[in-house]
Amino acid sequence: MIVAGFDGCLEVGSKQARCYAWKWVLSKQDVDRNDIVFSGYNVLVERGDLQTLSTGHHISPPVVDAWSVILNHKELFRSVASPARFFAKTITCGEMEEEADAFKVVCDALEYGWSLINPCDVDMILFPVMQHRWCYCICVNLNGNRVDILDSSSAGVAKIDKYDKMPNVVRDMVVEYFKSKGLDGRVEKLTAQEPKRLQLEWRDSTAVFDYGVITMRHIETYTGQALKRWDCGLKKGDEKAVNALWTKYCAAVVESDVNEVKDKIRHLVKHFSR
Repeated sequence: MIVAGFDGCLEVGSKQARCYAWKWVLSKQDVDRNDIVFSGYNVLVERGDLQTLSTGHHISPPVVDAWSVILNHKELFRSVASPARFFAKTITCGEMEEEADAFKVVCDALEYGWSLINPCDVDMILFPVMQHRWCYCICVNLNGNRVDILDSSSAGVAKIDKYDKMPNVVRDMVVEYFKSKGLDGRVEKLTAQEPKRLQLEWRDSTAVFDYGVITMRHIETYTGQALKRWDCGLKKGDEKAVNALWTKYCAAVVESDVNEVKDKIRHLVKHFSR
């Protein structure tokens, strides 16, 4: 992957500061893995979780959950011209087999502790999905009455085989959630909409371990725009550029204003960099 530019990406400190934070996270990987490096809005990230941002690891769900918290906080300062978005916690396919379970999972993903934005008041809800060592995003566009699948995989597999009924279940449970709040009208047309996998130009079947950070990039930059207008800076071919996202996102998590242990981590990183 080539990251052509970081426009729209969270800016966190200097490049040197980000590198120090990343090196501190990766240092002594077998030691202090249970130390909390992010705490906020009922989301806890351990050092071992954050280490999964690096190559050769399948991303740990708490990292993506922290990212959702950070992006929800960023939404408080969005331009009035931008669509209002809500970033849910990760949901896992194995938890959605029964309808009652599926509804609870979606409710928990929407009501995990972030209360400054009501998911019923937004234009779009983005759900990171964990599916058998893979991660992608389901975007429920409430204004556009559509469901988009954002997936960096280019494997030639039929949608029904790759995702089973997951996108449809998420759509249906969002409809039920809104109905439970007495907001039937907002989702009246959504039920009939078939989820669509977007044909992303940067999809790459060889990026086996990069899907997590790429999904984080997707949910950060997607606002429902047409594909030809969506420039998230990703292209096929250069893993070095994805490394830049690992470093940047690691620093964004530990340095976030919503991270209750930010000062402690900053002190540890400063001591490490001496």
